[in-house]
Amino acid sequence: MMNISVENDVGTIGGPGTDHDYTQGLKFSYTATIDKDPDWATLFTADTITQKNIGFGLSQKLFTPNGIDNSKLVENDRPYAGWLALETFYHFQNEHRSHLIALSVGIIGPEAGGENIQNAYHKATNYKLAEGWHHQLATEPTLELSYQQRLRFFEFNHTADNKVFDTMAIYGGDLGNVLIDGYIGAMIRYGLFLPHDLGPTRPSLLNGERFISADDANENSFYIYTFAAARMIGVGRNIFLDGNTFKSSHRVTKKSFVVENEVGLSANYKKMNLTWRFVTISPEFEERNEYHNFASISLSYLLN
Repeated sequence: MMNISVENDVGTIGGPGTDHDYTQGLKFSYTATIDKDPDWATLFTADTITQKNIGFGLSQKLFTPNGIDNSKLVENDRPYAGWLALETFYHFQNEHRSHLIALSVGIIGPEAGGENIQNAYHKATNYKLAEGWHHQLATEPTLELSYQQRLRFFEFNHTADNKVFDTMAIYGGDLGNVLIDGYIGAMIRYGLFLPHDLGPTRPSLLNGERFISADDANENSFYIYTFAAARMIGVGRNIFLDGNTFKSSHRVTKKSFVVENEVGLSANYKKMNLTWRFVTISPEFEERNEYHNFASISLSYLLN
């Protein structure tokens, strides 16, 4: 399965048009099913594994302060930062539980291409340029390990072959020089012919890509559903707020607890899937006590 995802706070994909904080994300990924379980998979579950995926991704994320037309350092706002990363992930599940392990390596700093990508897009759309990228975080290699588990604890079937509602718990964490955090949350889905996976993943989180479930093997697969999710995050480190690990850099005072909410729609017809969501994040740092919103759209195509 090939996946492409775009996240932005621009209005053209449903964002608020604010152009700050997590302002742009782009991700390409490839996911495939595998037959053999890695030996280490038994460390995470004693359950019978019925479906297994492995995947690889390339992503870029951009972060900016408010007022990007200001070329001076905005001392009471977050630093500019770009992050370019390669990711590999292993995703396995049974009927009610899924596990995901992801490892990413990347680079933060000018080499991530944040200034070039953002301003090229702004030129193409005749929007103001970001003038403060010379204040961005310094070059730093990144290494990040992530784990997530989902557990479906309720579902309702309208008929034997038409599941219309389910709800699941979501919990996990990230460990590395970019993020150190842990979270717990939940998701609900309502629609027609809900698939047997455990809900859509979000490209900006380090939790892999959309799961290839048994439903996708059916070339006549059709489903459509709305979803809503929330998670509470305990934050130990966030390089995009705390600044560089080994060098002095601009930083702000991060909040230790953050809440995220999202609502969205996912539709699948035969080999094509389209997922859209709107995400709201509570204030992440003390200096600017504002909520942030952005939209996300993902397109997936099953190759076989």
